[in-house]
Amino acid sequence: MILHILFNILFMFIFHFGIKGAAISLLLSQIISFILYFFYSVISHQPFIGTFFETFNIPFSFIKKVYIKVFPLIINETLFSIGNSLFIVAYSLLGKNVMDCYYIGNQIVNMFYTVVNAMSDASTSMIGLEWKRKF
Repeated sequence: MILHILFNILFMFIFHFGIKGAAISLLLSQIISFILYFFYSVISHQPFIGTFFETFNIPFSFIKKVYIKVFPLIINETLFSIGNSLFIVAYSLLGKNVMDCYYIGNQIVNMFYTVVNAMSDASTSMIGLEWKRKF
């Protein structure tokens, strides 16, 4: 996050890339964090790090089982996103004031979603820590 903030300042304000600078800074910070996590995992001998062949050798039977279960969810999420897009189109036909109200409401909902998501992540971490202590 600190790298992302610093890259935002660098690319958006010092190099004057504007919104493109924000995209570049996000990409660079994500690449650097991935590299750091990967090297930390290798150096600390995490159990999920295997050889290249072990990591990317996924049997077709496993992929088939997963997609049989996941395919209805993919269809559901696709139709749900199309429906949300159609709501936005319908709101836009009602005028600028309605669209402004929609975006304000959407930001409020996103704020509550962020709080609930943070609480979910925190409880998952605490449960994982307790599970690790017991075993």
